[in-house]
Amino acid sequence: MIGKYKYTFFSLIFAVLFVFGCMIAMNHILKLRETKLLTESGRAEVESPVRAWLELESNKESATDSSHQVRYELTSQQMKEAIRHWNSREGDIIHEPVAGQISMGEAIESGKNWLDEIGFVEVGSDDVQAYSVNATLGVGKKKETINTKLEPYYSFWTIHYFNRAMEAELLVNAVIGKVWGAKVTIYDDIPKKLNQGDAVAFWEMAGLQVSETDFLETDVEQTWETYGMEDGALYVRISYSHFTLNDNSIVDYSAADIFHEEYVVITYDFIVGEE
Repeated sequence: MIGKYKYTFFSLIFAVLFVFGCMIAMNHILKLRETKLLTESGRAEVESPVRAWLELESNKESATDSSHQVRYELTSQQMKEAIRHWNSREGDIIHEPVAGQISMGEAIESGKNWLDEIGFVEVGSDDVQAYSVNATLGVGKKKETINTKLEPYYSFWTIHYFNRAMEAELLVNAVIGKVWGAKVTIYDDIPKKLNQGDAVAFWEMAGLQVSETDFLETDVEQTWETYGMEDGALYVRISYSHFTLNDNSIVDYSAADIFHEEYVVITYDFIVGEE
């Protein structure tokens, strides 16, 4: 009788150990497969936080760029939604382009053209050719969880151009390919003030129409300029800041090859007013 109980007891122990061992083995196999997948592909496949552009046919412009990619229009309301979402973000979610969004090459080219039109560099010049460039596509991350995908025009390409004379960080909308924000740091040929009318030029280059009812404000020393809709629902602001290093300045001498005693920072921002 005792032998029978011992047999039952050891059978149960063996069954438990067998099940536990199978679980460990299965987890190990899954981890090996995951490691192999990541090694072969280089990254995990993650679902895009934005959906494809649904207005590919109904909302296209007649003009196309040199690569024959169709450009799309956005309403002022869509533009305000995208800017408000980006300006209030708490982080970025990097993702691949979806249907209706421009490629990295197009975004970089758009940024170069903007730097040319606004007057910082000349496309085709040695200055442009000498630039180092990097770019990432992302959409703003909010604190609250959103179960639905965002519209594709919420995404922006962040393009960095830099060399010894200037650094530029441009924000290019991923659908219409226009620059909606910029921070330009100038080390050589430093301007003494803003060019009058730059805010209007920035407004137009962003894809907006100039109206007689729009407002334009600037300070006497031309260190800032604001332009936008009469009701203040959407406007742009350009700011000019001049920096000079003095005896109390903290200097990183490890970067002595790019050391500058003075520089200027000019920022271009879109701001959505309260509704």
